[in-house]
This record gives sequence, structure tokens and C-alpha cells, in this order.
Amino acid sequence: MTRKTRFIVFLICLALFVVIAPYIILYSLGYRIDIRRFNITATGGMYVRALPQGATITIDSLASQTTGLFSPSVFRQNLLPGPHTVTIKKDGYFDYQKNLEVLDQSVTKLENVILMKQQPRFTLLQNNVQEFYPSPDEKNILLKIVIGQKINYQLVHLENNQTEDLLFGATGNISSVAWSGDSSRTLVRLGSNYFLVTSVSQNPKITVLALLTKAEDASFNPENPNEIFFVKNKNLYSNQQTLPLIKNIAAWHVANNSISWLSQDGFLYTSTTRGIVINTLTKKPFPIKTEAAYKILRRADMTFLQENQSLFLLDSESEAFKNFYSSVHEIITSPDGQKILYQNDHEILLSKTHMQNPAAVFLNRFSDTINEAQWLGNDYVIFTLRDAIVISEIDTRGNVNTVTLPQKALLTDENLIDIKSPDIFFNQQDKKLYLLSEGGLLVSERLVP
Repeated sequence: MTRKTRFIVFLICLALFVVIAPYIILYSLGYRIDIRRFNITATGGMYVRALPQGATITIDSLASQTTGLFSPSVFRQNLLPGPHTVTIKKDGYFDYQKNLEVLDQSVTKLENVILMKQQPRFTLLQNNVQEFYPSPDEKNILLKIVIGQKINYQLVHLENNQTEDLLFGATGNISSVAWSGDSSRTLVRLGSNYFLVTSVSQNPKITVLALLTKAEDASFNPENPNEIFFVKNKNLYSNQQTLPLIKNIAAWHVANNSISWLSQDGFLYTSTTRGIVINTLTKKPFPIKTEAAYKILRRADMTFLQENQSLFLLDSESEAFKNFYSSVHEIITSPDGQKILYQNDHEILLSKTHMQNPAAVFLNRFSDTINEAQWLGNDYVIFTLRDAIVISEIDTRGNVNTVTLPQKALLTDENLIDIKSPDIFFNQQDKKLYLLSEGGLLVSERLVP
């Protein structure tokens, strides 16, 4: 090879090095050629965690990976910025698919996916049930059982499914049930009479509370199950003293050994549980309407006022109630206390707690009426639409995944029961769904890990 030829080869090699070396260096640093945009761009990653174990996770139809006991997640690197599709599957479970954006030099996380069983199995707990009322600790349920013209009441201990009859000695429909904060007592209103059920865990005792007859509202002191607050003629009373605690009251809420109450003058006050005023929380009076129903709702560090179905939030800066949302039936805090669910006839919305200016984020909207909504853990909600039971994730990025449970409940003996206009209760303790349909109270197997 002549000297000139060697020189030409050297130049070619040098040129190739100059061209290829930067690409190799950029490639090692996570950069890729984006054919769609005709440029070199930094890549990102995606981390996906899903339960139960044994789920197959696929990102962009590339090689799938199955989760295990010690590796319930998948991490994929070197993804170009832009939308990517995550698909998660497992036999016997509803598929999950979500479109997420990946940004350069960052990792997109999808950490709270729970696959739902396509056909969960149920056990029949009780027949002829008309209504049920779970305790706050979710260990007991009060049942109203109707057989022909006869009405019975039972207390069910969910840990062992044992039942105890409750003899109130009065007829009429239950108009309200209030449990004490420690779930040791319950206050049942039948007609205009109130009955106190004590020793709920064993050998319940029933006492008629004549003092509360014709009371408009009654509930326990959350910190003291022996004290009951109630309203008569717009005055707030305690069963532990004769004179009213607070007069001319429109709404009230007890928490942390204090009472927050809306006066008929439109101002919001806070007082001790003995009625001694501590502070005035609002500077501007709220216009009270004679025919309206009012509720004060405390969620984390936020104070709401509900006027019929309109919801107002106490603004800490102006110290006045501001319109939050025009139509709300229920406000429910997640088990971890970090999120709030708002439900009306056709919509479900969410907000986070501990925010200075919280805003309700739209989650779902349906043409059918939403009868009730509850939290299913901290990252899913469960609700009913006519005869259907629907479970939805709360991750609003991309598409929101929802599944509808079968219209027939599969029993452990392989029989099927039609589900019609169900009332539901998801037990956060045992992770089971309690379902009342046409008099049958059913309990599911564990729904989530």
C-alpha cells in the first residue's frame, strides 16, 4: 500500500470517527434519533407497578415482562419523548391500558395500578334485608330485616358473621343511624324516638332516650361516646346538661373537642364543647335562606358549607365562604386523608387536601344517575349506576380506566344472582364488597390485594 493510499484510508477513518464518535457518546448518555422530528433528542423512562403479582406489563407493544412476588414493577429506559401506551393483563382480570406522556430526561411513573377480577365470588350473608348501616371501624353492620309485615333488627359482627337481635320495642322506619367515633355505640332514630345501643361488640343493650324525642338532629361527640349533641328548635343541646349550649344555630360540626357552627346571623363561629365561643371564623355573613338545609363539613384542614346541594369553601385569606361547586350530594375523604371525592347525580370529581387553593378535578361523567360513590382503597372509587357497579381509577392522566362488574353475582356454590339497584359498602379493613340487592346481602371475596 502506497503512502498516499494509507493517507486516504487514515482520512476516511478519521472522518468516520468524527461522525460516529459523537453519536456513540450521545447514545451512551441516553440520546436517540427521533425519526418523527428528524433530530437527536434526550430520552426518558417509564416505571410501572401493578398488582396482583403475575400481571404481564407491555409498553408500546415491545417485549412484555411478568411481575412476580419480589418484582411487582417494570422499568423501561430510552423511550423517546411523547405518548406511550402501557398495557397490563392477567388471566381472569380486566385488562388495563393507559396512554402516558414521557418527557426527556425524566421518568414517568404509573405506580398504583390494581387489576380487578372479571368475576369475583360472593357469599350470601342474609336474606330479607331492607337497609344496612356499617360502623366506622367496619367491624359491625346494623341490619333492618323485613319479613312480610314483621320488622326485625340485627347486629352482624363481620369478623365471625355472628348475629344478634335488637329489640327496640317500637315500629316505624329508621330515619337515621349515628355511630360513636369508637364504634362502641349507635344511635338509632325510629319515627320521633331515639334509641341508644351500647355494648355493641357483645350483648348489646338498648335504652330509649326520652330527652331526644322529636330532636331534629343528633350525633355523638367524636372524642366522648358518652356525650350526645342534638338540636331542638334551632338550639344545640348536650345530654350532659339541661340548658342549650348554643342558640339560633343553622348548622354545626364537632371535631377535636370543639364545635364549628353557623349561626342564623350568617357568621361561622368556633366554640368549646360547652358552648363557650373561642373565635369568629368569618368576617362576612353568609346569607341564610329560611327553607334551605345547611351542613358544615370538615375535611382535613378545609371547612365546607353545604347549602342544599351547593358547596362553599371557607377561604382563609378573605375569611368568607366562596362558591366551590354548584351541585354536590356527597363529600368523602380517602382512607389516607389525602384526597376528597365529590359526587352528584351525574359526575364524580376529586381534589387534594392540604392545598391553599383546592380545585375539584373532573373524573367521570355519566348519563345515568350515580346512586352512591365510595373509595376503594386510596387510588380507586366504586359507585353504582342503576343496576351496574362500576370501579374507576382516579389517575386522570391520559384515559381514565373503568370496569363494570357483571350484572350477575357468582356465589361460592356456583349459583348466579341478578344484581338490581344495589346498595354497596366497600370495607377498607377486609377489602371486601358488601352488596344489598333485592333483599339479599352479599359479601365478596377480597377485591384488592
